[in-house]
This record gives sequence, C-alpha cells and structure tokens, in this order.
Amino acid sequence: MLLKNRKSRTIKDFNEAARSLRDAFGPELAALRSPSSDNSQEDPCILLYNAFDKHRVAVIAFRPFLNEIYQRQFDQAWQNYYAYDDSGADPYEYLVKYGPGWEGKPIQECRSLAIDNIEKILAFAKQR
Repeated sequence: MLLKNRKSRTIKDFNEAARSLRDAFGPELAALRSPSSDNSQEDPCILLYNAFDKHRVAVIAFRPFLNEIYQRQFDQAWQNYYAYDDSGADPYEYLVKYGPGWEGKPIQECRSLAIDNIEKILAFAKQR
C-alpha cells in the first residue's frame, strides 16, 4: 500500500510539474498560433526573448520528473528551441533563428518553427 501511495504521489507531482511547464509556454504558444491581425505580425523573437527566463525556470523545474533517457531527449528539445545551432553556447542565440528576415525567412515561417520547437518540449509534459 505504501508503494501505491508513493507512486500516486509521484504521478501527481509529475502532473503538477507538467501543468506548470505547459502554463509557462502557454501564452507564447497561443500568441504564435493566433490568426488575429494584431499578433500575426508580432516578431516571434521578441515574444520569446521576453519569456525566456520564465521558460527556462519551468524547464529546470520539470526536468527532474523525467528518467535519464527522457532527460537527454528533453535537453535536446530544449536546446533545439533556444539555440541557433548544435553548440547551444549562448542561451539567447535563438533570437536569430526566430527573427523574421533572417536568411530571408518570412515571419510565418519563423512562427511555425517556434511552434514546432515548443510543441516538442511540451510533448514530454503529457498528463499521466
């Protein structure tokens, strides 16, 4: 019985951490997906820059709830989100990747890339 309670508590804690992760990215994901004319031209890199610390805190808090294999995959998804390339040296390099006009990318392509990368992070936060 103790094992069951411990397992239930762990699942509950995971679900709470997962909800916190989803909540941290939620406003930015909604803004990126919004078809309204007000948001459709908003620069994704500014939106994400302003939320970066909130996202990083949520990622750090959620990570311990994953096993070692999932942690590596989660770390890769997080790095793919914020880093311009595989080095991940500067945590603000993603500004270039999501900036409209970088390498001739239209704003919608930048928004789609941001949505895809955020969804890959949030895929780890499915409720159990």
